[in-house]
Amino acid sequence: MSEKRKEKKRLRAEQTRVRGEIGDIKDKLDCAWSAFNNVTDPAIMDAYIYEISALQSRYNCAVKDLKALYTPQEGSADG
Repeated sequence: MSEKRKEKKRLRAEQTRVRGEIGDIKDKLDCAWSAFNNVTDPAIMDAYIYEISALQSRYNCAVKDLKALYTPQEGSADG
């Protein structure tokens, strides 16, 4: 298999992995929001606020990583 094909295969696998990570984070965010909306204890609300904030940060990083995988790199033969 040529180096170019190997690199494309590796890139597709990485894109798939990051998409899966984004889906997992979205599921966790949905659960955290649902729990937050149903809790009445202020201390537990604070915990969910921190959890939601952390998950949103992870989501933003994963989206940034995915976008980078679709952006042609400088100096590449393709870009």
